[in-house]
Amino acid sequence: MAPFDTIIKISRTYRHVGRYRRIVQVLLRYGFGYMVQALRIHVPRGLRGADVDDDADVDASDLADAPALGMPERLRLALIELGPTFIKLGQLLSSRADIIPSEYTKEFAKLQDDVPSFPLEQVREIIRAELGGELESIFSEFEPTPVGAASIAQGHRARLHDGTEVFVKVQRPGIQRDIEIDLEILSYLAGQVERYSESLGFLRPQDIVEEFGRGLRQELDFSVERSNIARFGRQFAGREGLYVPKVYRQYCSRRVLVMEFVHGIPCSNFEALRAGGVDLLKISELGATLLLEQFFEHGFFHGDPHPGNMFVLPENRICYVDFGVMGRITQEERNDFANLLLEVMSDNNKAAVRTLLRLTLSDVEPDAEELERDLEALIDCHLRGNLSDLDVPQAIQDFYDMCYRQKLCLKPHVYLMLKALGYADEMGRRMNPDYEIFRQVKPFIARLSLKRYHPVSSVRRMLERVADWEGLFRKLPQQSRLLLSQLSRGQLRFNHRIEELGPLQRSLSRSFNRLSTAIVVASMLVSSAIVIHAGTPPKVWGMSLFGLLGLILSAIFGGSLLWSIFRSGRL
Repeated sequence: MAPFDTIIKISRTYRHVGRYRRIVQVLLRYGFGYMVQALRIHVPRGLRGADVDDDADVDASDLADAPALGMPERLRLALIELGPTFIKLGQLLSSRADIIPSEYTKEFAKLQDDVPSFPLEQVREIIRAELGGELESIFSEFEPTPVGAASIAQGHRARLHDGTEVFVKVQRPGIQRDIEIDLEILSYLAGQVERYSESLGFLRPQDIVEEFGRGLRQELDFSVERSNIARFGRQFAGREGLYVPKVYRQYCSRRVLVMEFVHGIPCSNFEALRAGGVDLLKISELGATLLLEQFFEHGFFHGDPHPGNMFVLPENRICYVDFGVMGRITQEERNDFANLLLEVMSDNNKAAVRTLLRLTLSDVEPDAEELERDLEALIDCHLRGNLSDLDVPQAIQDFYDMCYRQKLCLKPHVYLMLKALGYADEMGRRMNPDYEIFRQVKPFIARLSLKRYHPVSSVRRMLERVADWEGLFRKLPQQSRLLLSQLSRGQLRFNHRIEELGPLQRSLSRSFNRLSTAIVVASMLVSSAIVIHAGTPPKVWGMSLFGLLGLILSAIFGGSLLWSIFRSGRL
């Protein structure tokens, strides 16, 4: 990162010094003072406290002073205390087992949006500001007690003047500003992790925060969710077995969303489903088929299809709710994912490794042979036996562990797709003990492969490559002239960065500072001795006052220097 960008981030952080103080205090209280120190977090000395010091070495034994709880649990409690943005971040990380250890994902999975609702008067103010009218002029009925309250919004049951029953989602007041402040601070902290932590830098923390911030900002803009519902409805228009709730655009804004109130049974409530006479076998098959259609046919899918976000309506229809998080995968990514499954099932491990690398991100080139051995071991463990006995959640978890060991990060939307597949398998097996998700995946992969190698598709891909080459050749003369012009004027520049130069610079800077201090102290000692020997007035106890003050100051500075060197452990 450029120094100028770093300065901007630090200045933004200090603008929110109160919130920043709170974050540091929480980290210290839960025993993460060593982390503040290790990451060289730029905090004013007044905020650091006695536990944080620039010159002290970082050691894992510092954890002995932390609370008795385990590190994952302490971090979860810290996220809860830090509020909605950090809870949302923990929830995101709880489903990213490919980038953080499983003990953390299990702990973060306990994070819930346990927040109080805000009063009806604030709901009135938001509706008045967003829709330009009073609550009573828009709704004939409006239940003051919300149906549910989350960290970003709360939902109320209401009725329009034409009698239509609706669900009104209202954004929490002030949440947008609070989240923007936290995102600025998180961006700065992620930069520190990337710069100073060798063990965590490969996770691309700044990219994670950027992706998290982009998704969170989309959740804050309810017009995005409204357009997501509209597109979802268009791509499944006329699809039997699926119901998409209607959105009332004239009553929607960035902070208010009004949609049809869904009367159904949550897919998570299996007792109610059985009592309501729902055909569980049909629903399990339908749920997986709908999800696979979203993946392989449309490339636009519900990003959080857990059973609580899916309702069963009469006539065995499924209705999705909460369209704030949606996944998008390109045609190429769909082809790669299908090829990966085909190559795994046909024991073509070398090709599977190449395909997997196209679906992941990595700062370093992994060892292909080691990755192939890991993948083969994974296949032997989970796919050699009867697929009806396949433990899909465990297989996916082992796949994530392999990615973590190999320092591979799955592309965010590819990960969303895998997570959704895990939800589909979980729901299917709970509804149908004989459920096999691979039995439903195979036809989609076969159709995608046939479509890919269809003559029309082959010609289209060839024309796209020709267009790419044509664009390259069109730009080549201009780029060549620019290169030769810069070279002839001596203006050609190369940007380069030497890795691990930062620690060396800090070490040299500390050494030169100590050397300069030692020279100043020695000069003061010599000068003070000369003044005392000359007997320059005024005098105290027969000695020159200025000489005596010089000796005292020299002793203080020299003692501080010796203490700093002693404490660093580098004598």
